[in-house]
Amino acid sequence: MGLWRQYLDGSSDISRLQSIEACIKIIWAIIICPVYSRFHCGFDYNYFINNILIYFIMAQIHLLEANVSYDTAKQAVGKNQIIQMNGYGDDRYVVYDVTEESGQFIYRLINLRTHELREIEIIRPLSEKFGIGYYFDDVNPQFMDTFEVEVLRSKAENIAGEKRKELQRKLEDDERLYALGLQRLEAIVPKDVKGIITAELNEDESDSMTDYFGYRTVHTVILGFSNHTKDLFSEMRKYAANFEETKHL
Repeated sequence: MGLWRQYLDGSSDISRLQSIEACIKIIWAIIICPVYSRFHCGFDYNYFINNILIYFIMAQIHLLEANVSYDTAKQAVGKNQIIQMNGYGDDRYVVYDVTEESGQFIYRLINLRTHELREIEIIRPLSEKFGIGYYFDDVNPQFMDTFEVEVLRSKAENIAGEKRKELQRKLEDDERLYALGLQRLEAIVPKDVKGIITAELNEDESDSMTDYFGYRTVHTVILGFSNHTKDLFSEMRKYAANFEETKHL
């Protein structure tokens, strides 16, 4: 138990895994073995060890590029504390809630610029800044007044609620358009059709700076119908003439 106590006190450089292993050995020797020998109950030692290790090790996050590990089972910041993000705008956030779930802490944030709500699991000290991530000032920590945070939270939740309503309205509109389109399609498609020849207008969304190459379809039209499933160039060339007639749609 000495290793485990040293780990909790922060008085040793031993790893979390070493302290857990030492603690499990003590528990096995003092508690599990006597219970097993007294009641002769079935017990899977490997299953027990695996579940204990999974529970604790999953709370460890190792950043490969920075070559450092962070323990999400230890609380890094408190409520009303201001943190910042390095990269993608360098926005600042305030922590409006901290909860512990499944052995690790979850931090709920409010973006001070956009009032966006966000949840994260790891916030690193600014003195160990490395790359993009969320950081807290471990030298001169900053906090907001509780009342101000509650006002921001109310505003952020209202904005989030409006976004959810707008998304729901969009989904309902999409469903109505889909039903209407399906109804119209069924009305114009011949009975013996096995294939539909379409044309798509694509908009380039490539970004050479990030080596991303892609596009999105902004318009789709039906050029014609086919009573077979073969890819015949002559048939597609014949229907391609219809494309000029659809440009104004």
